[in-house]
Amino acid sequence: GPGEDGDGDMTMLSDALRRLLASEYPFDKRRTKSQSDALEPALRRDMSALGIGALLIPERDGGFGGGLADLAGVAQSLGEALVAAPCLWQQVLATRILVDCAGHAARQERLAGLSDGSLAIALAHTEHAGDDGRGPRNTTVRSDGGAWVLSGTKRFICDGDAAHRYIVSAQIESGAMALFDVGGKAPGVAGERNRCH
Repeated sequence: GPGEDGDGDMTMLSDALRRLLASEYPFDKRRTKSQSDALEPALRRDMSALGIGALLIPERDGGFGGGLADLAGVAQSLGEALVAAPCLWQQVLATRILVDCAGHAARQERLAGLSDGSLAIALAHTEHAGDDGRGPRNTTVRSDGGAWVLSGTKRFICDGDAAHRYIVSAQIESGAMALFDVGGKAPGVAGERNRCH
């Protein structure tokens, strides 16, 4: 994986990303693209084709087995191109959570989608400004005829308007927190886009 091969592979990846961004994200387009916080699907797929989507996915799951340190050059390249979209935020959080969810039936499918850029997953955890992040208090889940029913509101979902799916934290009846994989178009899921300045 990237961590084993040293800095050479990461330098090549960073250089390839710089060339892609110079071609697809030139300075004259930045102003119009900055009006949208989301990364364009085509650019997300092109970045994934370079291997960025698979960077943090373990080799046993079809990825490169890299660590967070391997993202430094990628982050620098994105910063140099003034990419405003939170592409690493979404990639890192969703990937790290799914890697640790061994019992999730759709785990491999979700990781494959993150790897090839066809899937955008956002973490829906924060419920209000100043949330201490310790867990959901107002989002709850109950079992109804063998199905889980979530109730609550999440705020400040980074790149949430571009997400196909959400990882939603909720409090179960015992008071513990659980994570749920929810489709962006699931019944009852509604969102409102707010731009932070």
